[in-house]
Amino acid sequence: MVLRKKELKNLIKEQDSEEIVPGEILPIKDIIAQCRATAKLPSLRFGGGRTVMQVWKQIASFQRTGLPQGLDMTVKRNYLDKIKQDIKDEEPVKIVIDTFPFKDPNPLVTNRIAPDFGELLFVQRLLQINEAVKTKYPLGVEITVLAEGEVYRRWLGVSETNVKYYMKGIKEFVDFLGGQNVIKIDCLKAVVESDLGFQERYLENMERLKKQGSMLNLFRPFRKVFYWSQDVSQFSFQDLVAVYYGHPQNWDSRQIEICKTLGKRAHKIAVKYLTFQISKTKSIIESFPGHLYASIAYKPERFCLGIPTLRPPHLGITLLNNGCKLLRLMEIVILQSRKKLLKAIFAKDSEPTKPFYYTTS
Repeated sequence: MVLRKKELKNLIKEQDSEEIVPGEILPIKDIIAQCRATAKLPSLRFGGGRTVMQVWKQIASFQRTGLPQGLDMTVKRNYLDKIKQDIKDEEPVKIVIDTFPFKDPNPLVTNRIAPDFGELLFVQRLLQINEAVKTKYPLGVEITVLAEGEVYRRWLGVSETNVKYYMKGIKEFVDFLGGQNVIKIDCLKAVVESDLGFQERYLENMERLKKQGSMLNLFRPFRKVFYWSQDVSQFSFQDLVAVYYGHPQNWDSRQIEICKTLGKRAHKIAVKYLTFQISKTKSIIESFPGHLYASIAYKPERFCLGIPTLRPPHLGITLLNNGCKLLRLMEIVILQSRKKLLKAIFAKDSEPTKPFYYTTS
C-alpha cells in the first residue's frame, strides 16, 4: 500500500500527537473472561468408530481451513498409530508444536514487548483441543510448546531480555487459564542443540538452498516477511513510514539507503530461516518420537493448527470488532484509524502503558 504525501504527513502527525486514545484498564481476570467468551470452540466432528478415530476427529476439528491440500495420508496414519499407543498406555495424547518467538521488533507492526490478546487467545485454543479430546478420551492431551525466541532473536535483532519478558507473559497466560497440566513449555534451541547431527545438516541445507534458492525464487516470500520483521530501531519513524508506505520516487538519498539495508538484511534472514525450517524437523521428530507434530504454518506433512486471529499472534495487535469478529492488525493500521471509534483495552498487569487489544464497541 502506497500512501500519498498528505497521508504520510498526517500519519507522522498522529504519531507525534500527545492525544491519548480513549481506553480502559481492566484486571487480567476480566480479560480472561473476555478471552473465554471470544475463543469459541470450532464445530467438533462427532461420530462413531473406534476411540482412536474419534480422538483424531476432535483434534482435526482444529485444523486450519482453506489449505491447498489435506494432510498427507502417510502422516495421518502415523498420527493414528501414535494416538492408539497413547490410549493403550493410558496416557494423554501427546502433541508438540514450535511457536511463540517474541513480539515483532518493528514498531510499525507492534509496539509491545509482552504478549497480548492474540497470544492469550492462542493459549486458550491449545487448551480447547484438550477439552474437545476429553469428550472422547478422558485423559485428553498433553501439548509441548517449543518456544522459538532463542533461535530467531539474533537474526532479527531482538534482545535476550525481550525474549525472556515475552515468555514470562506466555507462562503467566498458561497459569491464568489453568493450563499447567496440559501445556509444557520447552526451548526449541535446546532441542536442536541436543541433536549432534543438526549443525552438519544445517550447513549442507544452506549450501544447497543458496545454489537453488535464487533460481527457484524460494526466498522471495520470506524476504517480504523479513523486510518488515527485523530490528529497525536505528531508523526514525518518519523514514520508516516513507520507506514502507511512500512512493520510491519521493525518497531522499537516506531513505534509498534504508531500503537497500532492509532488503539485504531480509535476504540474509530469509536464507537462515528457510534453512532452519528444513533442518529442524528431524531434530524435533527424534526428540519427541511419540508426539503428533503440529504447526501453525501450512505444511502437507504436518497437522496445521488454525489460530483464532488468523495471522500469527506475535505480529500486530488484535481488534475485537463489534465484540465478536477478530482482526489482527499492524500497529501502523491502528495509528491510521485513531480518529475512528476505536477503544484501547489495557491489561492492568501486562505492560499496562501499551494496549492489550482494541475494540470498536
